[in-house]
Amino acid sequence: MLPFAFTFALLCATDVSVATTAEVHAALAAATSGTRIVLEVGDYDAIHASNVRGDENAPIVICGADPRAPPRLRGGLQLSSVGWVELAHLSVIGASGNGINIDDGGKLDTPSRHVFIHDVTVRDSGGRGNDDGIKLSGVDDFRIERCTVERWGRGGSAIDMVGCHRGSVDACTFQDRADDPAASGVQMKGGTRAVRITRCRFVHAGQRAVNLGGSTGLDYFRPRPEGFEARDVSVEGSVFIGSQAPIAFVGVDGASVRWNTFYSPQKWLVRILQETRAEGFVPCRAGVFADNLVAYTSTELTTAVNVGSGTEPDSFTFARNAWCCLDDADRKAPSLPTQEKDGVCIGDPRFEDVAALDLRLAADSPALRYGADAWPGGVEKAGLELETQIPFVETRTVDLALPSTAESPRARVSVGKIVLSPTGPRASDEATFTSLPMQAAHPFRDLLPSWNVTTPQHAGFRVEVRVARAGGDFSEWLFVGDWGRLPELPKTLETDGAKVATDFVSGTTTFDRAQVRVRAWSTGNAKDFELTLERLTLCFSDREARVDAPHIPGGPIAGRLPVPPRSQKVEDAAIAGRICSPTSLAMVLAYRGASHPTIDIAKTAFDSSNDIYGNWPRNVQAAFSYGVPGYVTRIASWAEAEALIRARQPIIASIAVKEGQLRGAPYAKTAGHLIVITGFDIHGNVHVNDPAVSDPALAKVVYARSDLDVVWLQRGGTAYILLEKP
Repeated sequence: MLPFAFTFALLCATDVSVATTAEVHAALAAATSGTRIVLEVGDYDAIHASNVRGDENAPIVICGADPRAPPRLRGGLQLSSVGWVELAHLSVIGASGNGINIDDGGKLDTPSRHVFIHDVTVRDSGGRGNDDGIKLSGVDDFRIERCTVERWGRGGSAIDMVGCHRGSVDACTFQDRADDPAASGVQMKGGTRAVRITRCRFVHAGQRAVNLGGSTGLDYFRPRPEGFEARDVSVEGSVFIGSQAPIAFVGVDGASVRWNTFYSPQKWLVRILQETRAEGFVPCRAGVFADNLVAYTSTELTTAVNVGSGTEPDSFTFARNAWCCLDDADRKAPSLPTQEKDGVCIGDPRFEDVAALDLRLAADSPALRYGADAWPGGVEKAGLELETQIPFVETRTVDLALPSTAESPRARVSVGKIVLSPTGPRASDEATFTSLPMQAAHPFRDLLPSWNVTTPQHAGFRVEVRVARAGGDFSEWLFVGDWGRLPELPKTLETDGAKVATDFVSGTTTFDRAQVRVRAWSTGNAKDFELTLERLTLCFSDREARVDAPHIPGGPIAGRLPVPPRSQKVEDAAIAGRICSPTSLAMVLAYRGASHPTIDIAKTAFDSSNDIYGNWPRNVQAAFSYGVPGYVTRIASWAEAEALIRARQPIIASIAVKEGQLRGAPYAKTAGHLIVITGFDIHGNVHVNDPAVSDPALAKVVYARSDLDVVWLQRGGTAYILLEKP
């Protein structure tokens, strides 16, 4: 984390609306802490100012009035000797020199500090000379986020940092010309230290897409020459397309390049060079290149690493990279300056869409452990930390054994299943299976049962559970669901400390044991109907309790499962607003090879007793009636969700949304809704098929991981899991 943060909700902010260049200059000259200079849509000439300083809780903000139509700064923007300044929603177009220039005013010992640039576009800056998109000279504690820089001076950089310290460049895009490339994309030199590049996209971004170090005149080092061009700089979670050499280590004393995806480097993958050779400067050394995915052609990448004189290539580490030769699948990994540890060669990495330069990995890619999709910082960037304590959840399959024939009349075991043979519709005709008592691993408040029962047309069953406190007796049997044709029978829905909440049991106290039974009857003339109990599942849960998170191997994953999208809104208008659950069910059934019309699935899943389509265990039983087994569970952590996606298992998630909690959703709020989680992007955000969209073509969306954490995991994490067909 960077040692500073901007406060976006400024209680004492003063907005100054401006519409001309002169008004911008006047506002900058008068700005004090908390001033927001808001530029109206239009064109502006060159803007320059010095000594513009806000404070930690009230930065000075220069921003566009409408993020959708940012003001066009056609002469560039220069700020000198500034502090606590924020630039947002601006477009800098066609500057004759640098697009944005922020510096220390030539005072090498007093840098500009606390600069935040976000959601800014810089395009077509400079000419053939050393002109940059964004130039930072003597700037400390800075952030550049969600910016786009396109086409800058042929001798310059998209971002050029000279003597900058403690900064980050995150989620930015840099794109230049492939046929006439500029010198570099992002460059860190002149004593730059502790700068991190993450989640960026480089498309033909100069001859050297990232220059870790460089060549700086001694008079320009900040605060003074210390024997290196750059130190403690890193590149992670980024994607590189093209460039003569995507990565160059140049006079650097320690740099790391990890978890990046490289596609089609044009000549070299990496260069190790020494351009500053003044006395006291260390040779280029101590670079790390690890956990990357490199997809290349043998004709372009004839030499993977170019090593120049005056360097220490033996000090470099290469480890755990995945190499894919696109035109020769049998080609060995390229030669490197030092022996690589645990590197692998793979076949087709299964990018989502190479033609569209979409280099995300499919869920079944052999390269999921490598490159940008595997970047572990994705969880951190989503505003989450790795979970060490999680809510208690234990999901167990009931042992389909017969503990007592007295408690299970007309039931028998057959190949690990229970066959129920009722003889009619009367109470005396029922067939019953009663499970062994099940001891939970931890006291629980909620009990979520689900079942898969093969049921002939003229038969039916009901499911009941009972619970017990530690050292106490079992409660009465509680009715939790039924299926098929049944006689009219009383239903107990509440007992001491426990109540059926439509489709699960919720306790006002904790219990430590549970038991389940299935009771079956037949109707009609035939007397030999048989029902087969194939799966019975109990999920014990206590959202208030916290337990140690289990170790789940694999780490973050990126990719989307190919679950066919559907929309509930295209169905019968009389029920379209109520069938999110069967629509989600239909999507995953189709994924499992059991495609059926959504309206038919809705009719099958309908719970007439409660007049709803979203009864959890009934939906699972409906899926089983189409040949796909499954169960109801609760997901306690994102690590568990990622493990399911890694196993190619979609998750039908039950969410509840208050106003503003789920950004980008086709609804503002909902008391209850079902969606299908199909994967994650490289930033840890969540791929979803949302049935509430107006058209199936719009169903594939991405929701912020932090938002779904609130509306799903923190509300219990309830989910249906539909397994492969047997």
